[in-house]
Amino acid sequence: MTLTTILEKYGTHEKCIEFLESVRYAKFAFCPYCGSLKVAKKKDKKARSGYRWNCHDCNHSFSVTVGTLFHNTKIEMYKWIMAIILEAGAKKSLSSCQLARDIGVTQKTAFRMLRKIREATKTDQGAFLKGIVEMDEAYIGGKPRKQNNGGGEPNKRGRGTKKLPVVGIAERNGQIRVVPFNKKDLTAKKFAEFLQSCVDTENAVLMTDEFPAYKSMFKLMPHMTVNHSAGQYANGYVHTNTIESFWALLKRGCYGQHHHFSEKYAGDYISHFAFKWGNRKESTERIFDNIIGGMLDVAP
Repeated sequence: MTLTTILEKYGTHEKCIEFLESVRYAKFAFCPYCGSLKVAKKKDKKARSGYRWNCHDCNHSFSVTVGTLFHNTKIEMYKWIMAIILEAGAKKSLSSCQLARDIGVTQKTAFRMLRKIREATKTDQGAFLKGIVEMDEAYIGGKPRKQNNGGGEPNKRGRGTKKLPVVGIAERNGQIRVVPFNKKDLTAKKFAEFLQSCVDTENAVLMTDEFPAYKSMFKLMPHMTVNHSAGQYANGYVHTNTIESFWALLKRGCYGQHHHFSEKYAGDYISHFAFKWGNRKESTERIFDNIIGGMLDVAP
């Protein structure tokens, strides 16, 4: 998707509205208030696109953005489309500061736009993972600083750190489920509950490292481990390299783009990176279509 193509297809607010209508009303136009199909598009001098839709059953007037994540936006639609395209093409995500510079809005506006886009990309938690699945945990936050005073307890890394714990389960050649955890919940019981909530334990094999919280997983399903502490990272098909590749993407996005995930929004960021990882082999155009579908709440 080149800049020339973007300008030709989405260069004005009117063109963007026509595009959204072609997506949302691909099969038939309907009223978002009563669901009626008795609707008609009519000229409206007050509308930015020059047109609105009228329902002949409930007499409501509406635009294509009503009932979607675009609802009540004051931002020109071509800026929304540009933001979605830029985010779709950014492998390690896009910071609100960068987006603000690229499309000419304030940082706060760009932050709100990116929150809407992340909401549209929340991964489907309904389908259970099958086959070979890998489970691991990571810790997200700034890199530990060195002690400047020469005293006090040294900064810890890994499982002894104060960073935000994140637990993930990745299906080889498939999807991933990732959620932030409380430090006090890094227990065998909580791990088992998370595993059972998203994995078909009767049709899957689990791969982990030798963290003690994973030891009882054999009671739920076949379970194999690799010993990272002994320098073992793969034993044939037994490894956790798939989930490790996701941690690499997540951490690079955190350190290189966003610099910090607040606990309030950490779940949204993590879910968005899960979407990016799950679509890592797709083209920018396909990812763009998926995001637009999520914004309009229609299948892409």
